[in-house]
Amino acid sequence: LRRHLLGVKPRHEAHTKQQMLTAEQADVLIDWSIFLGSIAQPCTCTEIKAKIFSMVGRVPSDDWVRKFLRRQPKIVAHSGKGLDP
Repeated sequence: LRRHLLGVKPRHEAHTKQQMLTAEQADVLIDWSIFLGSIAQPCTCTEIKAKIFSMVGRVPSDDWVRKFLRRQPKIVAHSGKGLDP
């Protein structure tokens, strides 16, 4: 409460210049991955990294992608499994 009264910005607002994606770019990435999942073509971490590189010109780390997926409740990551013969 004291920090709010002093006018200190929340952490996510104070570090917007350091973030890899803007809020709009993150929404585009989320919509893209949901679309691919809806047509039964789920994207891999490599494809997500390539999409981010095409959007911002920087390659994110594997750890960044994992944390991004954890922050987004709309995206569910699963590993594929083979068919049982």
